[in-house]
Amino acid sequence: MVLNFVCRASKTRKNGLSPIELSIIIKGERRIITTQRYCKSVDFNTKAQKVKGDKELNNYLESIKKKCWKIEMDLMGEEYDVDYFVHIYKYGKKEKSILDVYDEHNKMYQAKVLSGEVENTALYKYRQSMEKMKKYIEETGKPSSIKSITPSFVEGYMSWLSSTLKSSTVNKEMKMFKKILAFAVREGYITANPFHITLKEDKLEYHPLTEEQIKMIIDTPIENERIGAVRDLFIFQCYTGLSYIDMATFSKEDIFNGVIIKNRKKTDVKSVIPILPPVQDILDKYGYQLPIISNQKYNSYLKVLGDTCGTPMILHSHLARHTYATLLLNKGVDMKTVSRTMGHSNSKITEKIYAEMRNQTVVDNILKVMK
Repeated sequence: MVLNFVCRASKTRKNGLSPIELSIIIKGERRIITTQRYCKSVDFNTKAQKVKGDKELNNYLESIKKKCWKIEMDLMGEEYDVDYFVHIYKYGKKEKSILDVYDEHNKMYQAKVLSGEVENTALYKYRQSMEKMKKYIEETGKPSSIKSITPSFVEGYMSWLSSTLKSSTVNKEMKMFKKILAFAVREGYITANPFHITLKEDKLEYHPLTEEQIKMIIDTPIENERIGAVRDLFIFQCYTGLSYIDMATFSKEDIFNGVIIKNRKKTDVKSVIPILPPVQDILDKYGYQLPIISNQKYNSYLKVLGDTCGTPMILHSHLARHTYATLLLNKGVDMKTVSRTMGHSNSKITEKIYAEMRNQTVVDNILKVMK
């Protein structure tokens, strides 16, 4: 940083006094700050950076330099430009609140959504989580500064959530809060994560569609063209196991020798998926260009589809993926093969998430062994 006082003779007032300005140069960029002080230009010594015969004014100019040096010391280790430096000089360094951190995290996450790196479902949840935190601070009057977040604050927030939400929902909210605090540590807003609570792992319970239910969805007469297209997309997922984002980016170029070979957007792991007859029918119907709509609208229309077809559970995008994996397992396909077609990095992930088998399938398998 380079600091220099300049007496602007070109801006001399009618009383013969010229303004003294401070020139700040950081990383080659210059900004000018007015000092609100004046002197005769002939009295200002540029080399000495002092005004002849005015001790009080010189002390004031020296105090400005000391202020700048202190700001520079406070910013040591941080990335900043001259505009940020000037902002701090004029207004002071505002300490971020936990809501500021949420907002910054969500904006960065939104950029990932726009680039297609992640799906927007999680972004919606983070925004909802931010609203809950805002309400907690408003109701309890807790200090919101990120540096005032202590383990007791974390515990208090969890207790507040538990008063109105189910334990499983509280667990999910606290996991998001923990990630926000981890983000604050990475960005240097706090030095250590105050989240010391050990959260219990929720046992995931999935209830995939049965073959009979899939057939019911396929056979139900649907007059609405948009809902009909959504049904085709859902059935496509049920027989490929593709997530929404992978289906949305699917193209004919992903097919090699009659097999879909596509890297998962989420993990970049390759999925190898045979094209089953229902999938081929849908590809032929749309000329290999699926009628993709936004994920939010897709899931909204799926609820309408479920009501129309009379399914016992709410239809959503991920249900189709789980249904596909479970259908394969129930047909006797081994775990490693299912893992490969799902694009999991290893079969343990598949076993942990998708190993649910219907009771009748278990009975049938045992009877086969007994025979």
